[in-house]
Amino acid sequence: MPGEVGTPLSVDRLAPALAPEPTVTRTNITVRGLEPFDAVTLFLAGALPGF
Repeated sequence: MPGEVGTPLSVDRLAPALAPEPTVTRTNITVRGLEPFDAVTLFLAGALPGF
């Protein structure tokens, strides 16, 4: 696909990332229906350690 960077990996390499129990972090941010949340991801990347 155009725009992709890097070496494609086997889907089997993804399984370990999906195997552990999920981590839940409360942010007190509400995203309502039809509201774009791409800026929220950018905010969280800068505000949450290890995001």
